[in-house]
Amino acid sequence: MADALIIGYGVRFDEDGRVLLLHRRRDRAPWADRWWLPGDATPLTEEPDATVPRVFAQLLRQRVEAGFVETVFGEEPATGRHTVHNGYLVTVRAALDPQPDDETNPFDAAQWFTREEALAELPTEQAALLRSAIELDEAGLAPTPSADLDALFDSVETEPERAESAREAAAGVSDAPDAVGAPRMAGGTERAMTTDGTTQGTTHAERREAGVQTLHEMTGTLARAFPFMEKRNGAFGTFVLDYVFGQIWQGEELNRRDRNLVSLAMLGALERIDAVRFHASFTKRNGLEREEVAEVALQIAAYAGFPAGNLMIDALHQMWSKADLDEYVIPPAAHKDDEQRHRDAVDVLRTLNGLEEAQDPAEALAGMERIGVVGKLAFEFAFGDLWSREQLSRRDRSLVVVSILVALNKVEELRFHIPGALNHGVTPTELEGVMATAAYCCGFPRAVEGMRALQRALREREASGD
Repeated sequence: MADALIIGYGVRFDEDGRVLLLHRRRDRAPWADRWWLPGDATPLTEEPDATVPRVFAQLLRQRVEAGFVETVFGEEPATGRHTVHNGYLVTVRAALDPQPDDETNPFDAAQWFTREEALAELPTEQAALLRSAIELDEAGLAPTPSADLDALFDSVETEPERAESAREAAAGVSDAPDAVGAPRMAGGTERAMTTDGTTQGTTHAERREAGVQTLHEMTGTLARAFPFMEKRNGAFGTFVLDYVFGQIWQGEELNRRDRNLVSLAMLGALERIDAVRFHASFTKRNGLEREEVAEVALQIAAYAGFPAGNLMIDALHQMWSKADLDEYVIPPAAHKDDEQRHRDAVDVLRTLNGLEEAQDPAEALAGMERIGVVGKLAFEFAFGDLWSREQLSRRDRSLVVVSILVALNKVEELRFHIPGALNHGVTPTELEGVMATAAYCCGFPRAVEGMRALQRALREREASGD
């Protein structure tokens, strides 16, 4: 694919359903002197999903969200070079400060076309992308239009006033997930209901509807492209929609906040960084704050290794630095002397073990040192420093640690941490939700081993009368 030309295009509808096209200059190959969907070639240094937002920011002076629609393959007319055309549906979020046209702009005009006119004007591959976007729009899943573009290529003298109008128009959709009926999730499990009041998920159609709705609520405009997942990934896309988000994410065992927390812990422990980015992209809508997400990475450092924790921290920093919000900076850890660290460690061990009183710190440390220097490190760092941080509750840390151990298939460690999670207030039903989440994050073998560990821990707990 190194010799292929990869191009990203944004499909933009107005309130009348018209399509925005840009006219390519006569001296700009490929497809010179043709009407285009707003787009550009994707350089090797750029992620494909970043191309369309860049084009709209640089040329149209708008900040947008772009949801993937489809990929179409073809050939460059002049050279026969293999071409890859990625199409995205675009929602405008804000107007940027005006910027005068310059000679580096490959387009010299902008115009709204009816859908039929646009299909007739566009090159073959772009027309195919537009047809898929139109299908998505006619299914009622297209973004709400915003922002006037009439003066896009006017002189710079008249641009500031029109940019302000665009800014005002865009402000009407700045909270689009709420505007289109997708509530921001704050923690409680919310499942779509059928007309007779029963919970959805019994039939294939109900699972599909629930999966699409869940993705829409959590990811906003990106979810509008998910009905087309099967076009891109076939049966894999079917199963992601129907079972991952249409069934597992509908489970009443965990609310969305906790399932998001659990998923991040598992994926971070397995170093599945692309999946970490995806699941971290909707944490705010699910009720997770950035400081809580950062704590997951810290917990991963202790229970899956610092390299894994570092990968997740780095991915989070990259995401947050690109976001249109103030970047969250993870503060340094508080400095403690050994006496305070040991007191905190025994208090953590007290709650993990379900004891009313904490053990004497010296006795507890001596007990941990029976497994050598590792025991001392675990006592002072894992329990004395990490577990005692206030940015995440001990109940949530138990959820995270159990999730990490399931992902890594550490069955012996689960014999300690599953009872500890129960002592911290995690319910058996919630732990079942952890294992169900592991089925898609880690695979069924590890989910099954985790479920067996849970069942064994519950039997032992019942036998002991706790």
